[in-house]
Amino acid sequence: MTQRNKMRELHARFHGNKEQCVRAYVEAERRGEVVRRSNTYHMSAETYASGLFNEGVQRKRWIH
Repeated sequence: MTQRNKMRELHARFHGNKEQCVRAYVEAERRGEVVRRSNTYHMSAETYASGLFNEGVQRKRWIH
C-alpha cells in the first residue's frame, strides 16, 4: 500500500483525528505495511506521519 493511500485510509477510519492517524501510521510502518523508499533527513516515523497528514489535509489536499 502506498503511503498516501494508508494515510487516506487512516484519516477515514479516525474521522480526521490527527493524533490517532499518526499513531496508527507509525504502527503500520513498524509492521511493514508501508515503507519509505528513503529517509534522507532521518525523520522519526512520528515526524514523517505528522508531515504526511499535514500535506494531505492542508498543503496539497489529497485527503478529502
